[in-house]
Amino acid sequence: MNISLAAITWSVNLIELAKIIWLFICLSVGLWSAGDILHDKKIEKSFASRFFEALAMVLIWVFMGVATIVFSKYISIIIGVFILISLIKMI
Repeated sequence: MNISLAAITWSVNLIELAKIIWLFICLSVGLWSAGDILHDKKIEKSFASRFFEALAMVLIWVFMGVATIVFSKYISIIIGVFILISLIKMI
């Protein structure tokens, strides 16, 4: 039985790991806000209304996480342009 060393090693792709962590953070914030919506007794709404509002909040946060991952290149370019403009104005 001949096992190659490449099959045993596990390479960590840091970019993919960062994407997974960012999606987990966005999901966690969405679930946290959903919990606040569901457990708030001051809201004079039915449980079904609060449930769909909480579900929408989770979906919004997950969508924001996916959107920032997809458009991260453009977001970083825009931030770089703003930093460059502010540095040029300082001169």
